[in-house]
Amino acid sequence: SNWRRVTSGETPSPAVRPAGRAVPVMRLTEDGTRLDKFFVKRTMSAAVSGIMDHMKKKGIDGRYLLYIVHAAAPKEAGAIREMIEAEFKGIQIQMMDLSPVFVAQGGPGCVAIQYIER
Repeated sequence: SNWRRVTSGETPSPAVRPAGRAVPVMRLTEDGTRLDKFFVKRTMSAAVSGIMDHMKKKGIDGRYLLYIVHAAAPKEAGAIREMIEAEFKGIQIQMMDLSPVFVAQGGPGCVAIQYIER
C-alpha cells in the first residue's frame, strides 16, 4: 500500500489499515518521503497497543495533538480513540474523514493515527 501522511508535522506517526486477518502498521520514514512497514499484528487492538507502546517510548503526552483519520471506518476509529484516551489521559484527539485521494491509496477501512507536537 502507498500511504501518505494526511497532515504535516515534525513527528512521523504510525498508520493502520486492516487487511484480512493481519493488520499491517506503517510509519512515515524519518525523511518524510515514504511509508515503511513498522510491524504486523493479528488484530486491530493489538496493532493499536503496539502504536501506543511506540507513543509512550516517544514521550507523547498533552503537548501533542493526535489525529485519527479514517476511510469509511467510524466505528473502528471510535474504538481506537477510546483505547488511546484510556491510556493517554487528557490528550486532545481530533477525528476526521480521510480524503478521497488518500482513500484511493489506503483503501476503504484505512485508519491513520498521527501525532503532532503543538
